[in-house]
Amino acid sequence: MHGEIAERHRTLAGDMALTDTKAMEGWLDNLYGVMRSIDRTKGGMAWQAELLAHGELLSSALGASFLIANGVAANWLDARRYLVADALPNQNDWSNWLCASLSGSAKGCLNDTLPAGDVFITQGFIAGNATG
Repeated sequence: MHGEIAERHRTLAGDMALTDTKAMEGWLDNLYGVMRSIDRTKGGMAWQAELLAHGELLSSALGASFLIANGVAANWLDARRYLVADALPNQNDWSNWLCASLSGSAKGCLNDTLPAGDVFITQGFIAGNATG
């Protein structure tokens, strides 16, 4: 499975004429580690959320690489550093990890933590939680 995912992303990077695929390869390596982890055998929601987040992380890394390769001073941001899911009463494990809610507030003051730049690429559908 990892081989198929990696090949699709490498083909896409080639179709995009990307020569710097370091970020993508890093996320593919990370994904491989998640897929091999002992948590996989437990099938827990935290493991599933981490696995599923890689689609967003990989696609945003490719998008940022494409913009940079085409002269746009883009910055890639990990949404989990800036958005925190709210812990709600009566949440079960599934809704805590795979159907999280945000109050709309970002972690801290974005203006103080963002790198310099005009264009920022991040992910949709993922956020951090109280434990990271």
